Amino acid sequence: MKNYWFIVFLLIFRVYPAFSSDLPEYDVKWYFLDLQVNDSNTVIKGRTQILVHVVSDNLQEMILQLTDSLQVDSVFVNDMKHGFVHADDTLLIPLSPAPARGMPVKTVVYYHGKVPTGGFFSAMTSKEDADWHQRVTWTLSEPFAAKEWFPCKQDLGDKADSCAVWVTVARGLVAGSNGVLEGVDTLEDGSLLRYRWHHHHPIDYYLISLAVSGYRTYDLYAHPKSTQDSVLIKNLVYQDAGYLDAEKEKIDQVVPALELYSELYGLYPFADEKYGHCLAPMGGGMEHQTMTTLDNFGFDMVVHELAHQWFGDHVTCASWQDIWINEGFASYSEYISRENLKSKEDAAGWMSAAQARAMKEADGSVYVPLDEINDVYRIFDYNLSYKKGAAILHMLRYELHDDSLFFDIFQSFQQEYADSVATGKDFEKVVEERSGMDFSDFFDQWYYGRGFPRFSFSWYQNHDSLFIRSVQTPSGSTPLFKMHIDFLIASDEGDTVVRLYQDRNNRVFALPLKATVWKVTPDPDKWLLLEISSVSHVISAARGDKDVILYPNPASGMVRVYLSFTLPGLTIKILNIDGKILRTYTLTAAPYRLNVSALSSGLYILKISSGNKKWVKKLVIRR
Repeated sequence: MKNYWFIVFLLIFRVYPAFSSDLPEYDVKWYFLDLQVNDSNTVIKGRTQILVHVVSDNLQEMILQLTDSLQVDSVFVNDMKHGFVHADDTLLIPLSPAPARGMPVKTVVYYHGKVPTGGFFSAMTSKEDADWHQRVTWTLSEPFAAKEWFPCKQDLGDKADSCAVWVTVARGLVAGSNGVLEGVDTLEDGSLLRYRWHHHHPIDYYLISLAVSGYRTYDLYAHPKSTQDSVLIKNLVYQDAGYLDAEKEKIDQVVPALELYSELYGLYPFADEKYGHCLAPMGGGMEHQTMTTLDNFGFDMVVHELAHQWFGDHVTCASWQDIWINEGFASYSEYISRENLKSKEDAAGWMSAAQARAMKEADGSVYVPLDEINDVYRIFDYNLSYKKGAAILHMLRYELHDDSLFFDIFQSFQQEYADSVATGKDFEKVVEERSGMDFSDFFDQWYYGRGFPRFSFSWYQNHDSLFIRSVQTPSGSTPLFKMHIDFLIASDEGDTVVRLYQDRNNRVFALPLKATVWKVTPDPDKWLLLEISSVSHVISAARGDKDVILYPNPASGMVRVYLSFTLPGLTIKILNIDGKILRTYTLTAAPYRLNVSALSSGLYILKISSGNKKWVKKLVIRR
C-alpha cells in the first residue's frame, strides 16, 4: 500500500505529456507484442513485453505510456506480479528495491479493450475498402499514437534493438507486420491462426505496426547491384483476383525503385529480411519499417514510402522539429525516382509543382518551431515539411554542383547515423565535412529561416560590359537569402550561362562582354525556390540608344530588332531608297529576327510599327 501512495503522489505532482530522453531512466531493448485482433473493429486483447536496461542508479518506478481507454489486467516485472497505477494515459509500476545501473528489467503488461479511432492519425482503424469491399484493420502510430494500442516509451531517441509482433486472427485472415514471418501457428480447434513476425533491427516505437485482412500474397524480388543476394518484397493485397490483375504493373514499380535507392543511398537497410506492403483504405501511406501500409500503388506513393526506409526508419528524425529528415528526403526521392525511372522533363514538372506549393507559405520554415511541436498538422505540413523540404535539397544539390558528391553525402549520412536518430544540424555537419564548404548560411536561411526570396532583375550594356541588377525582397521574416543564381545570357555570340552570388538584397554584377545581348534569363533550369516578379532591359544612355536597336548594322545575313519595352508584335517593311517595299514581316514574339541574306549591298529603310507606334530606321547591307 505504501508504494501505491507513492505512485499516486507521482501522478499528482509529476507530469509526463510526452517522453523525452531525460525522463524514463532506462534504455528500451525490445518490444514483444502478442495480440488478438480482427478485421471488423478495433477491439484487442493480449500482452506487451518490454525489455529495458537501467541507465541510472535510482530507477524507482517503471513508467510507460498507455491510453486510459485500454484496461490493464495485470503487470509482471521480471516474472513477478506487480502493483501499478494506470491513469492520465500513464502506467506507473513501483520498483523496490531499485535495480542497479545496467541491469535488465522485463515488464509484461496484460490488457484488453477497444482502441480509440477516428481520423487519419488514429492508432488503429477498422474499415471496408469502398472499391474492393474488403475489411481491413490496421495501425498507424506516428507521431504520438503508439500508446493508444500498446504500452511503450514514446521517445524518438530510444530505439528498441528489435521487436516481435505476434497477431492471432480468425482462420481466413492474414496478419502483416515488421520483419520476417517466422511461422504461422494453428490454435485451439483450428479456428484461430497466430502469425509470428520478428524484426531483428533497431526500430522506433511509432514504426511498429500490424494489419489484418483477408489478404493474398504477391511476392517480388529486387536485385541491387551492391549485393549478390535478392531482396524479398512481400505484398499483402486484396483477395479479389481482379485487384492483382488491375494493379500488378503499379506494384512492380517498387523493384527498380529499390534498386535505384540502393545505388544512390546505400544498400536497402533491411535487405536480410524484406520490404513489403499491406493494403488498407487509409487515405495515404505510412512507412512502417520493412512493411509499408498504403491505400494505393501510385508511383509517388510507392517511391515515397520506400525512401522512408532509409530516411525515417534506418535514420530517424531526432525530434519532430526535424521531421525534414523523414519527409523532406522522402519527398525529394519522388523527384529522384522520376528523374531516373521516368524522364528529366517529368521530374522538372514535379519540382515546379513542389516549388509552387512551398511558396504558398510566405513566412513558413521547414524546421518546426518548438511551440508547434504538438500540432500534428504542423509537423506534417505538406507545403513545408514535404515540398519545401524537397525544394531545399534540390538547391543543396545545385550549390554543390556535383552529383557524385551530393549522393556521397546521402550515403555518408546513412552510414554515420545508421539505426539511430539525427537532426538537421547533424545533416549539415555531414554536408560540410564531405564537401569542405561552409553551409551555415544555407541552413540558417533555408532550413531554420522563414519564407523565400522574391526578385526583380534588370540589365543593360555599357561599352564592353553587361550589368545585371538583382533586387531581392524576402517574402517573410528572414532578411536575406544568400545564394548563387544562374543567368542564361543570349547574345550574338551565342548562349552562355554564368553563376553569380547574391550576398546583398540589392546587388549589381558587372560582366565583361562585347557582344550585343538580346535576353537575360535568371535561373533558366528552375533549380531555385524563388519568385521572379520582373526581368527588364534598361537602355544605356551612354550608348545613345533609342527605343529600337538593329543589330548588326551593317548586316549581311540575320538582323535582330530589339525594343526597350514589350509589345505584342511588330510589322516591319523593308524599302529601298526609292521607297519601294521589298519585304514585309509580321513578327509575333521577341526576339525579332529578319533574314536579309537575299538583299544586295546598299542602304535600306525599315518602317516598323505596332498598333499606333511607328519607327523608321536605316539599315546597311554589306557583302
